[in-house]
Amino acid sequence: MQVSHGFIKEPEQLHPGEDVNRTTGSVSYSAKGSGSTNVTALWGMNKTKDHDAEHAVLLEGSYVKERMTYYGRYEWVQKSVEELDLDEAKYGHDAIFPVNALTGGMAYEMFRWGQTRFSLGGQISLFQADDRLDELYGASPVSAQVYLRIFPGSIR
Repeated sequence: MQVSHGFIKEPEQLHPGEDVNRTTGSVSYSAKGSGSTNVTALWGMNKTKDHDAEHAVLLEGSYVKERMTYYGRYEWVQKSVEELDLDEAKYGHDAIFPVNALTGGMAYEMFRWGQTRFSLGGQISLFQADDRLDELYGASPVSAQVYLRIFPGSIR
């Protein structure tokens, strides 16, 4: 577990003179049994003198058994007009947009070559954002990926 708070002096070049107070907290859990389980939950917040706090939450986990890996992830973030590069005249200077993403996937370790492992996997992500963003991104965007993952072995 961890909790932290930091005062960051002028972290953004586009906002000289704007300092950020950042607070985070997280909890991680790992266990080995018939497989390996890892779960993490975290929260973070940025706050400036001139803007409301923006929050983010993440919950992710994985389960590995033999050559199969199953994983999932939920994210909730608040994004500003500036971060999304939106028209302030249309949405307002201080508008904040909640964005949700849910991802699930799995991977199979196909083979090893020396100490390097090769896995084939796939995942699907479902998104839900503020209704005001539907015209830009659609009501419920979906993405899917198929990938080859290469885990290099240690170099001696």
